[in-house]
Amino acid sequence: MPLDIHQPEFLPVEIEALRELLEKHEQYVAQGRDLEARGVARCVGIVYRCFKGDFQDTQPTGWSEL
Repeated sequence: MPLDIHQPEFLPVEIEALRELLEKHEQYVAQGRDLEARGVARCVGIVYRCFKGDFQDTQPTGWSEL
């Protein structure tokens, strides 16, 4: 995932949380676990936008997506 987690406004603990999530994403990709990788990728995006202060849930989850 092309994401720069080393933003000046992020606290060290926030950078660590994003790093852990990105590592989990890479682990799932390497294991061929596509559904889990997609779920973690979505979570990374949500957490990243929340840390940046510009989160808006523009993609509501429907039952068909679960």
